[in-house]
Amino acid sequence: MPITTVLADLDDLEQLSLGTFDVVLWHNVLAYVAETQRALHNLVRVVSPGGLLPIAVSNAHAEPLRFALEGHDLAEALRWARERPHARPGITFPGHTMRLHDRGDLERWLVDDDLAAP
Repeated sequence: MPITTVLADLDDLEQLSLGTFDVVLWHNVLAYVAETQRALHNLVRVVSPGGLLPIAVSNAHAEPLRFALEGHDLAEALRWARERPHARPGITFPGHTMRLHDRGDLERWLVDDDLAAP
């Protein structure tokens, strides 16, 4: 079975036909996308019927653990656990804000835009 890979900008997806791909991987991109609903809509529309769209998001619940283990900063870890901020400075892309999400956010966006699989 031949495999074709395509590296594309999010804006390029609007130019593609419905159901173009059997699998679309979208891992750790959502944190940097300004128009979440538009992005999800375009991703869903290019996945073929019965296709897969695995989405990995930056885990808001993991941030306190990151501060405790990586930074050895228990006070900051406790602050994050208590306040639950939904953004932090980006590590992968310095100078950019990284938005943090959880499963509930993703489910809400998919349901709100009627994009969730039945």
